[in-house]
Amino acid sequence: MNILLKIQMSCYAITGLFCLIYATLALWHNTPNPMPFWIPFLLGISTFIVISIFRSNTTVNSTEKYKKYFTIPNMNAQSYSYWLCLLLYPFFGMLIFFGFVSYPVAFAAMGTLTGSIYLISCILFQSYFIGKL
Repeated sequence: MNILLKIQMSCYAITGLFCLIYATLALWHNTPNPMPFWIPFLLGISTFIVISIFRSNTTVNSTEKYKKYFTIPNMNAQSYSYWLCLLLYPFFGMLIFFGFVSYPVAFAAMGTLTGSIYLISCILFQSYFIGKL
């Protein structure tokens, strides 16, 4: 269980930080594709594959342990990231309205920031709940 948690958190960190870098570069260079668009997609798919392989090889001792390590932190991360991602719409709406960014740049940044916010909040909530155990 411990090795699965470390692998999951590190995969989430790599993918979340790369999505954050992609969005930052899109806004910085004012282009919707500052690097190949398939890189965040490839990282997300590889994260899914790695976690699935290790999850299938790991036995979970009890349902309560699984809830504490995975279910409760992920539910909290989903709820907080939902509200944070909703705040992206008015923020980028104002940026588009005042002409700071164009539509394609804003949509590229919002798309990658949505994934980044969820993955990074998963890491934060899992590390918080592990510290409480």
